[in-house]
Amino acid sequence: MKLLAYDTSSDVLSVAIYDGPNKIAELQSASFTRHSSILVPVLEKLLKDHRLELSKLNVLAVGLGPGSFTGLRVGITTAKVLSYVCQLKLVGVPSLETIAWKARNFEGEIAVILDAKKDKLYAGVYRFKKNKFEALHSPRLVKFEALVKNNKTPRLFLGDGVKIYRDQILQAKGCQILDTSENAMPEASQLAERALDLVKMKKWINPFSLEPLYLHPRDCNVTVRPTYDAKRRQVSGVQSSREDAAQHRRGISEMTHGAKR
Repeated sequence: MKLLAYDTSSDVLSVAIYDGPNKIAELQSASFTRHSSILVPVLEKLLKDHRLELSKLNVLAVGLGPGSFTGLRVGITTAKVLSYVCQLKLVGVPSLETIAWKARNFEGEIAVILDAKKDKLYAGVYRFKKNKFEALHSPRLVKFEALVKNNKTPRLFLGDGVKIYRDQILQAKGCQILDTSENAMPEASQLAERALDLVKMKKWINPFSLEPLYLHPRDCNVTVRPTYDAKRRQVSGVQSSREDAAQHRRGISEMTHGAKR
């Protein structure tokens, strides 16, 4: 069983290909450009470099977020099209679960925290018990204090939010950190491994039902009256975004051309 996995929830695009439990390839692209302009080319290159075709894949696994609104939209849309056109089984994995998978040997609770701005965190609490993955608290938007208040069990913190609350975590009873840069963001290798776990349980997703995991409320946006220069940059940005979106649509169309089974 060949599986293609990718996560677009952060600035780093992460892609991996697995053949069963064996990793064939993995690529991390620290991209500060838009995922819409690089996702399809990166997928195509990785497949081509390993002499694989979309029609030869069996499963597509995609990170659901939370994270970058634009990145998630690009990743989810691409997954829907590839899954439907190429008839690939589809699995969605919350990006916090992907990060938690990095600490699967920890005996205790695993708290994944990502910076959500405005003094809030995207957070999820997990546990591995008897080789089974459990979500104790599904992804949510919280303040840090809620994660350490009245904590009575050993808890390991990881994710990019650790660098913000490092001192407070270490002062909290029973809490410790895993704060290397490799543990700050979701990576496709852990996404693939978690997806394979879900595949065993046949937890497929209908591509038409696939949705990104947005946690910010609609009213969190702040409207600011732009200056003349800001308006010019805004118009330029909108035009660039539209061009990227059009390029992305063309890329998906070309990638899936002839890939139907």
